[in-house]
Amino acid sequence: MTLKNTGWKASIVLGGLLLAILSIGLAGNRPVATSVESEVDRPPSGNRQSDRFAKVRLVDHQGREVDFYQEFVKDKKLAVNFMYTVCKGICPGMTANIKRAREELAAKGITDICFVSISIEPDKDTPERLAAYMEVNGIENHEGISPWVFLTGDLASIDRLRKSMGVFDRDPVVDADRTQHGGVLTFGNDQTNWWGATPALQPFGGIVSTLERLTQVRTRNFPGGSTMVPLGNLE
Repeated sequence: MTLKNTGWKASIVLGGLLLAILSIGLAGNRPVATSVESEVDRPPSGNRQSDRFAKVRLVDHQGREVDFYQEFVKDKKLAVNFMYTVCKGICPGMTANIKRAREELAAKGITDICFVSISIEPDKDTPERLAAYMEVNGIENHEGISPWVFLTGDLASIDRLRKSMGVFDRDPVVDADRTQHGGVLTFGNDQTNWWGATPALQPFGGIVSTLERLTQVRTRNFPGGSTMVPLGNLE
């Protein structure tokens, strides 16, 4: 299945992410970490959607090396988008939309969804540049609002993670073109195994209502439980 966003060519394939969809709205020179050893990069067997995610180590905007799965995924709620700081296309709109949705969620008392933005141009997006990007866009982490972390690392690790999460284009030429990346927000609650994706350029209220559902108490949705619902196409 392919997610398509009108206005750009990139399509996002959520193959393994057949996902119990919650809701789809309207649409510097510090060295970075290398990938974990290959044996832990292979998805382990298990019933959680996140078991399929590549196990990689990345670097956050503070220069701290982090284990992506352990730090942001395991038993947590999160929302992830892929971007890069000098993008002149959809990235500024995505950042602004996510920022506003995060603030609205905080106003509703929802502060436990970790927002993660991952650079697809890590050769240029050092931790210092990511921190500067956050400052320019007025993104702050403080008490009373969900955390928002920007990550960089080596490109091979980021690509493995991106593809293991289903965020890639079927056409390898398009997929390799950073300017053609899709504008989606992938979200999930690892405790309940509810995962989905929604357009990051939709009216921000759609993002808010979608992410609000991550906080709802649900029966753990593992294979053999509730029906898994495919995403289908978004135009």
